[in-house]
Amino acid sequence: MVNNDAGTQTLNGNIALDSAKTWTSNAGNLVIGTFGDNRTLNNNGHTLTLAGAGNLLFSAQFRDTGGLVENGTGTATLSFGDANNSTLSVYSGATTVDNGTLIVDIGGNFGTPATPLNGAITVGASDGSGTALMELRYIQQIGDTHTVRVNRTGTLRLSATTYADVLDETIRADHPQKWRSD
Repeated sequence: MVNNDAGTQTLNGNIALDSAKTWTSNAGNLVIGTFGDNRTLNNNGHTLTLAGAGNLLFSAQFRDTGGLVENGTGTATLSFGDANNSTLSVYSGATTVDNGTLIVDIGGNFGTPATPLNGAITVGASDGSGTALMELRYIQQIGDTHTVRVNRTGTLRLSATTYADVLDETIRADHPQKWRSD
């Protein structure tokens, strides 16, 4: 899918991937779902790669075992779940931010934390190219036992509402080390 429109394009409806896909927003904003409408994006075990200089907002619930790769220069924001907090989005594949920005903004809208990212996380391309930022806006955005790797060109930002215990898992920042908040 490619968005070249300078305005905002919104896709509402349930989406199921049948293979690995690349969605590109070259200009403007691409919005997937509307907050609270209980739409889903089921990756069915496939990887969804986000590319381009435009911004992508996921309000649809992202589900299943496939992965997510941010590889554009724009910003992708995961901000989904339903208004009743009954079906928060969770996927268990790898999350990779090779280039651009990925904001994980799940949980604070409901007053209770979610654990939406339940797979390995890599921030920054392993070949040293690009500039990558992953920002966690609320507590418990990463599963407690998952590996987080921050490469040389990557930054992991914990926003003001994120507590240090978010990182009670292994972080590898060019040299293996253990981060503990206690």
